[in-house]
Formats: sequence, structure tokens, C-alpha cells
Amino acid sequence: KKDCIDGQYPLYGANGIIGSSDEARFQNAIVIGRVGAYCGAIEYCKNFFWASDNTIVASPKTSEEMIPFILYLLKHLDLNQYAGGAAQPLLNQTTLNRIKFPFAAADVLTHFSKYVISTLAKASENMKQNKSLEGIRDTLLPKLISGELRIPGAAQAAQELEATTT
Repeated sequence: KKDCIDGQYPLYGANGIIGSSDEARFQNAIVIGRVGAYCGAIEYCKNFFWASDNTIVASPKTSEEMIPFILYLLKHLDLNQYAGGAAQPLLNQTTLNRIKFPFAAADVLTHFSKYVISTLAKASENMKQNKSLEGIRDTLLPKLISGELRIPGAAQAAQELEATTT
């Protein structure tokens, strides 16, 4: 199943999407930057994706309904503060597993997750639309600049806009 524009999957690095991959290994998970200046950066990807060696992919042990809670918990924990390493900051699973935090009752977590899940779905949909719009822009802009493509009425619209702003 391919959910990304152009049939490719996003490739996540330590600070978010760094490219694309023809293969996907994960879906509906949290990506944690584990190396470098962005060590501890948190991203969420609902769709299929690939993750580089500079990341840790986290998913709930129990139910996927807990993903929103885990996502915001990890963001709140400021994971960069737990990074080790002399020359370059580094997080590993052992360090993450040692972090202690208060935990609410399961029904509270479920309620929170149900409340937040629609926001995460909308953010995921917005990212897909942005990718699509970037492709359209990258196709049309060079043609507009070269004059190969003209927009009827654009000159008149520009004059009207200029008249209203002055």
C-alpha cells in the first residue's frame, strides 16, 4: 500500500523527513531523532514510511490508540536532555527505557487519545496536501517565469490588487 505522493514513502532522519524511499518498513509510529544536534526531536507519521539509522521508531506495546498520548508525552519529556556522548549527542533505547514519568489511568489516556487523534489525522492530511502543492508549484513556476505558461486575467488582477493597496 502506498500513501505518499509519487508512489514513494517518506524517509525520516533525526530531524524529520530527509528524502523518500521506494520501500516502507513502518506505519503509524513515532520517530525519535537519536543522533546529532536534533537528538530527541519527535515526529509522527500515520502513513507508511522508512526511518534512517539516525532514528528510533516508537510504537505502543498495547494499543495504537495510545499513540497520541505517547507522542505528546515524548515531546514534553525534552529527550535531548537525556542524550549522552562526548563528541555528538546520542540517545539509545536503553536510555529511553530508564526514563521515569507519572502515568494516568488507562481510561484517562484513552479519552485523551480519542480527543487528539483527529488533530493528528488532520496534520497528516495537511502534510500530504502540502507535498502535492509543492509538486504543482515546482512544475508551474518555471513555466510561468519563462513565459511558456500565461494566466488569463493575471495582469488585470495584479493592477486591481495594486490599486487597493495604495
